[in-house]
Amino acid sequence: MAIKVELDVEYEGETTSVVVRPKSFKEFETTQKKSFIDYTENPDLTGTYWLAWHSFKLKGLTTKSFDDWLDGLDDVQVKVIGEEHPKDQPDQSSDTTSDSPSH
Repeated sequence: MAIKVELDVEYEGETTSVVVRPKSFKEFETTQKKSFIDYTENPDLTGTYWLAWHSFKLKGLTTKSFDDWLDGLDDVQVKVIGEEHPKDQPDQSSDTTSDSPSH
């Protein structure tokens, strides 16, 4: 299961959209001591801000420590884009129907 999360981060007056990468999810679970799924059921601001900071760091948009980076943070909006091929849904890409007549 792959969860797609986009963050609209307002930092020092400018808004930047970043997609949370798998490495950020892994580091989140390691540093926050909880799974991302648990976080989505009971989100907290520190976790949200940490994901935004780590995503900025991976994209090379900051070299600041988390605490120093928070000084310039104005807002974070979270958008769950969806899941890639959830296990409970059949894969629709294998549709074998055709609009062309058969001979």
